Amino acid sequence: MIGAAVWPFIMIKSPMDFWQAAVGAAISSTVAAVLIVVGAFHDAPICGQVVTYPEFSFKNLFLAYGTIAFAYVILIVYLVVSITGYSVYGASMRNTVIPSLQITWLSQLVNLMITVHVLPTIIIVFCPLAQQVEEWTGVPSRHFGFRRFATRSLLLFGCIFTAESIPHFGVFLDLVGGSTITLMTMLMPSVFYLFLFASEKKRMDLINTMQISPDSPDDQFAGIYVKFASFSVFGVIGGIAASSSAIMELLDAKMAPPCYVQWLTTGFGMAPNTGGSTHCCGPYLNVTVGDMNPSSFCLMPDYA
Repeated sequence: MIGAAVWPFIMIKSPMDFWQAAVGAAISSTVAAVLIVVGAFHDAPICGQVVTYPEFSFKNLFLAYGTIAFAYVILIVYLVVSITGYSVYGASMRNTVIPSLQITWLSQLVNLMITVHVLPTIIIVFCPLAQQVEEWTGVPSRHFGFRRFATRSLLLFGCIFTAESIPHFGVFLDLVGGSTITLMTMLMPSVFYLFLFASEKKRMDLINTMQISPDSPDDQFAGIYVKFASFSVFGVIGGIAASSSAIMELLDAKMAPPCYVQWLTTGFGMAPNTGGSTHCCGPYLNVTVGDMNPSSFCLMPDYA
């Protein structure tokens, strides 16, 4: 359904033709973050009394590093969400805090806001990839035509097939965040900055404008060297540790088969869920904020 919804919009020439999507995505994600914090504060008086926290693990720490590196730009926005959700729900919270919100309509509204955020983001991220492939394959870029339609449709179908083939994408997100994203956000920018601002040409420009003497020692950029060397060392250590942890988690994880494999082996039937859909509070995931019956409102541990 999501692929069908974004299919017409990925045919635009570039994100410049759809800049409103970025504004809408930013607004919707901010609204979602505010609603999550409001819902967590609503549940805090009850859930805060029975909250338990998992034991500290360096493996989980490095996995979190990969996730943070993948989305470090919006870390400031979601840092409040993470701290609030973890403080209120603790170990009862699963991969996302949204199912832990016990106001049903608020949880559904947050899901709607996240959907509004994700749909235009897919379009914005997809277009550069499509443009690069079109450049490699010689697809005309000035006007819309059949070749652009075919190329981008095949790319979209490939993305959909990959998403369906990997139902649980969290570990792969940690792996990408700890490897390639670390290179792009911490290592390469530091190296490029040093090349731009600590070069011999920069020193010669300062000498020519008489800002420094030709006999002055070449140590004016020592602070930059130290700072960016620290960034690089931290990035290398964190990236290696995060990637190693993600690979070990990937090898140990019990990967669920894709849905199309399940259809071939077990048919189109789905096992009924005897519980609800909310990750309730407490060590046994059965504490509700209102007067709801846990057996029908909470997602039971066997199904969590």
